[in-house]
Amino acid sequence: MALLSATALTLFPAAVLLPVFKVEQFGRVVEASLWSGSLGLLGRGEILVGLVVLVCSLCLPVLKLSSLLLVTAGRRWLAAHHRRLGWRLVEWTGRWGMLDVLLVAVCNRYAPAPPSVAFIRGFGLRRGAIASSVAHDSHQVIAVGTSPDTVATAVNAVFERRGGLVAVDGDRIAGLSLPIAGLMSDRPAEEVAAGYEAVSAVARDLGSTLQAPFMTLSFMALLVIPSLKLGDRGLFDGNAFAFTSVRL
Repeated sequence: MALLSATALTLFPAAVLLPVFKVEQFGRVVEASLWSGSLGLLGRGEILVGLVVLVCSLCLPVLKLSSLLLVTAGRRWLAAHHRRLGWRLVEWTGRWGMLDVLLVAVCNRYAPAPPSVAFIRGFGLRRGAIASSVAHDSHQVIAVGTSPDTVATAVNAVFERRGGLVAVDGDRIAGLSLPIAGLMSDRPAEEVAAGYEAVSAVARDLGSTLQAPFMTLSFMALLVIPSLKLGDRGLFDGNAFAFTSVRL
């Protein structure tokens, strides 16, 4: 994970300086990068907008990646309270930055075993975590969140409900219990449907832009579909059909 963070930091300048869009109008082609776009806004006097773009798309992602690198590379020599502080910084910058890098964890619910952990993007959470015991095909407990603490809280909440869907937002824990094999409910269909909509709404409040965040989450542990998925035994490359590693 430390090497992955370092690689992302190394590639970040290129992502900032290379053009992200190209517009052709009246025979004139205009290309702009995040850096040139921010400077252009400031140069035209749009100070507030320019500063927001500069901070959220440049400064905060660098701070988040640097914090990720520090807490992952320094886990052997950093004190526990310093690591917690680093993860809080990662979580806080994730709320305001435009870089979507989150933790994903899969926990074996059939036998005692350490969790599998990796990075994931695309869920868009700015804070908190979501977790579910519906995770095709083995239906382990899977969680995505902004810090180890929020992921652990979400996973534990699923186990406390004997299965289900959970969204954690600070001290607030919303959930839909699925006590039958962690997949089904004994409640009326209308009640279950309302509970599903409620917990999905909390996930969207956390920042997720996905239409069905828990449905998407349920397929992140399905190892047989491309390309990278996370199982209880680690990261799996669906293209090579073999376990792999986050180390590059």
